[in-house]
Amino acid sequence: MCLELCRDEAAFSKSMMGAIEEKFHIGKNLTFAFIDSWAKHPMNVGDQQQQDAFARETNILWNFALSKEEFVFKSIQDVLDENQKLKAEVEYLNENIDYILEEMISIKENLANQQVVLTEAGKDITSLRIESSKHGEEIDSIEETLISYHSQFEIDESRISTNEVELSSHRSTLDDILRNVNDHQLGIDSLSQTSASHQTSIEELVSTTRNLDRLPLGTIMSYHPKNAETFPMGWLPCDGSSIDKGPLIGETTPGNLL
Repeated sequence: MCLELCRDEAAFSKSMMGAIEEKFHIGKNLTFAFIDSWAKHPMNVGDQQQQDAFARETNILWNFALSKEEFVFKSIQDVLDENQKLKAEVEYLNENIDYILEEMISIKENLANQQVVLTEAGKDITSLRIESSKHGEEIDSIEETLISYHSQFEIDESRISTNEVELSSHRSTLDDILRNVNDHQLGIDSLSQTSASHQTSIEELVSTTRNLDRLPLGTIMSYHPKNAETFPMGWLPCDGSSIDKGPLIGETTPGNLL
């Protein structure tokens, strides 16, 4: 068993947390659970120390899972799909705005024509009133026409006001959608940069892991010594003998493995 430069769970958690903070700057401590599935192997179920450690560490993981809310993750493709949907809505609103503008122009042209008609009708009324004794019935008819024009004019003015309100609402909605599109685009750019940064950090961690030349505490390896009494420094035979130095002093090595 390796006795030199060995680390326990607390040391490993501290070291790993330091590396994660240095690379990703998450600004908070993470929860670590050290679960050894071999504790439930038939050859180990009788080892109470392994069973206690397994129960303790799995309980840490279980409580952590229960304490956290569900995290709904959006992929870059989800954001792109939503962005495409918003762009389609913008195009639809643009088409409607053009239609409303065309209708308003048409209404204004009709109002201008009606104003001309009203002006001419007013002139006719003045002329007819001078000759009211002979053209009384014609005056009444023209006045009715004038009243009708005025009523239509009021209706058209109401329609213009309504269209202007709708146009303002559409423009506001269009501005909101454009802002959302810009925000989504910024989010996509940020996700892409973060993804590239994470990829670089992962490659660095993989490279660092591959360069590790130390074996963790408790490593068991096959070994065929030339002399049965000779073992490398820092290693002991798995024959149940007592450990007399190092972090596991006072413990015994696993037995029955020779």
